[in-house]
Formats: sequence, structure tokens, C-alpha cells
Amino acid sequence: MIFSPRALLRLAAGLLGSCLVAALFGAETSTASKVDQLFSVWERPDSPGAAVVIIKDGAVVYQHGYGYANLEDHARITPQTVFDVASVAKQFTGLSVAMLIEQGKISLQEDIRKYLPDVPDLGKPICIQHLLHLNDTSVARRCGSIHHAKPNAGCDVDNR
Repeated sequence: MIFSPRALLRLAAGLLGSCLVAALFGAETSTASKVDQLFSVWERPDSPGAAVVIIKDGAVVYQHGYGYANLEDHARITPQTVFDVASVAKQFTGLSVAMLIEQGKISLQEDIRKYLPDVPDLGKPICIQHLLHLNDTSVARRCGSIHHAKPNAGCDVDNR
């Protein structure tokens, strides 16, 4: 299925909106009505939508689907709908890492194996900063598959 640029823009806005909802609204009794009002524009049969789940203190305080996951089949979005977000996740991952650095919880110079112990030793450490600067797969090709990687002196992120 191919989405028009306008539909993709609506979907992106919905995804961004769902991320902002938790920051804008606490677990008040009126949360549901505030969120429903925010997402009402996507609650139409001709509109893609979003799934919203608000978690506070480790517990789900609100969840709801808005709009349709598939406009051709009229498949509604639910909180359990799986989205193929493709490259959109990169921006959210980068922002999340930046926030963790700002909070002092991680450092750009840390070896990723501190957090991902199953990553094999490739001879040189791969630091968080290296992953944030990868904008293509050239380093991954030189290093080999992460699951079948062997130590490789040519795998130097700083000297691509």
C-alpha cells in the first residue's frame, strides 16, 4: 500500500503527537478526554492514525487507538497495532541517547558492550558516539554482520 505525502505527514504528526502526549498530560482523571480531543482529527474512516499508550511510574494509565492502520482494508489502530516505523526510529533513538547523556546516565565514550554484552569484541571498542555518527552501512559492511563478526583491524569507525 502506498500512502500519499499528505497521509504520511498526518501519520508522522500522529506519531510525534503520541510521543508528546505523555509529557503534556499526567495521569489525571481527565487524561482520556484530553488525549481523545488531541487525536480527534485522526478519528475518521479516511485517515491514518496513531496508537497512544501513556505509562506513569511503570503502569499503563491510558491506551487507545485512533484512525486506521490500513485505509484499504479499514483496519483500525489499537494499542496493540505494530507499526513499521523504518527510519523514523533513528531520530527518536538519537534524542533518547542525547537525553541520557544530558542526564549523566551514559557517556559518548563508553563501549557499547557495557550495555549490549552480546556484541562481539571486534578488536577496537565501538563507542556510543560511533553509533550516533553512522549515517550509512559502510562500517557495518567492513565489520561484517554483528552476529557473525570476527575481529577485524579494518573496522575503524574513525577512519571510514
